[in-house]
Formats: sequence, structure tokens, C-alpha cells
Amino acid sequence: MQIAADTHVHLYPFYDLSAQLTAAVANLRRAAPAAEILALCLTERSGQAAFSSLREGALSAAGWTLSAPDDPDALIATSKHGSLTLIAGRQIVTAERLEVLALGRDLRVPDGLSLDETLGRIEKGDAIATLPWGFGKWLGRRGALIQNLLDTDTSHRLVFADTCLRPAWVPTPQLLRKAQARGFPILYGSDPLPRLGEELITGRLATLWDAPWKNSHPAAAWRQILRDTSPGQSIGRRCSVWEALKRLR
Repeated sequence: MQIAADTHVHLYPFYDLSAQLTAAVANLRRAAPAAEILALCLTERSGQAAFSSLREGALSAAGWTLSAPDDPDALIATSKHGSLTLIAGRQIVTAERLEVLALGRDLRVPDGLSLDETLGRIEKGDAIATLPWGFGKWLGRRGALIQNLLDTDTSHRLVFADTCLRPAWVPTPQLLRKAQARGFPILYGSDPLPRLGEELITGRLATLWDAPWKNSHPAAAWRQILRDTSPGQSIGRRCSVWEALKRLR
């Protein structure tokens, strides 16, 4: 089954959630016309709880119907525009000022812990520990920490991630190239920024897999895909240089 997933999605409270879901379906469908499953992997920051609010009915999106499968870490959103699977996940900032994603679970890990402790808590919580690349965030001492992880994690429990903020003409960063060469899975996502209108970026860059899927337990199925180190492929469109500068301004 073909699964197209934007693996780095924020649901900021000032976003137009209905417009975000509609844009995500359009962007993912444009990138993967034959995909049978369209998914958004959430990366909520500390203090945010959109996923749990949606699941409990305290938050809604106009024109969309939300249903909860047996899987506690997933939601199904449907409308006249199509269907989206929402998969829980968190974004954590370590003491070393590195961003780490805990994907596939609504796992609350506090900011400010060491990188080692953060990764340990994510693994213990049965989420997928993911290190997303960002402009200037993997340089110097922080870059050395990433390099050390590449050298020591022979089990490939870690996942790395790229974003559409990196323009197409900018070469793949060295540490991401090393991760790919050493067999670590690489995920691709849009990473919408905390600014009005950014929600329409959702789904613009995503990852495509051909893998087994369980509609009753979609988050568990997705975590299993990553643990099987299925490589996936990048789909969609990156920002132009002008778009990237405008978004980062």
C-alpha cells in the first residue's frame, strides 16, 4: 500500500485548521496521486495539545469529521476534500539546544534534558526518535554530537529528517549524507513555521512508502514501517531560495 506522509507538521493555535487540512490533502495528492493513505505526523511543542484536544472533541475543524480508531495515537479526518490520518508526535529541545522529534506517540518529554536522556525517554516511550536538520543547527558542538550519534548508533534506532525549507539547489548537508550512506532512514516534511499562512505549506514535502498498513492501528503501523528501516522516498516540492528567505524572515 502506498503511504504519503508529511512527517513534520505543527498545529499552532492561530492556524486555520480547516484550511491546513484541506491544503495538506491537495499538496499530498499532487505529490503522490496514487497514494492510498495520506498522513500528517504531528510534532507538537511543549505546552501544545492540539492532538489530544482534537481527540477529546475540544477542538474541531470546520467541514471536517474526526474519528478515533482503536489506536490512541491516531485520528482520522475526513471531508469532501479527502481523508487524512493524523499521527501524534512531539518536538523536544534538549539542553544542548538540539531539536529532537518523538514521532508516532503523544509522548510528553520535557525540554531541557540532555540529548542522551531525551533519546532514552523517547525509546522507552515506544516513539521514534528523529533528528531534524535545520539551518545552522548542526554546526560546531551540536554538529559533533550528531556525528557521534552516527558513529555509535549501529542499531539504527535513530531516524533523521530533512525539510522543504532547504531549497532544492542547496546540496544535501554532509551529516544527512552520512546518515543516508550508513543506512539511517531519512524522513521529509514541511515544518510549517509559527506564522499566519504557514499552515498552507503542510504536505508540500513528504515521504512516500510502499508498505503494509493497518487502518485500525495507523500510528503503530507507521512506527513499524520506520523500525523496519523502510527507506521511503522524498516527494513534493522544496522551497525556492526566495520562498525560504521569505519564510525565515
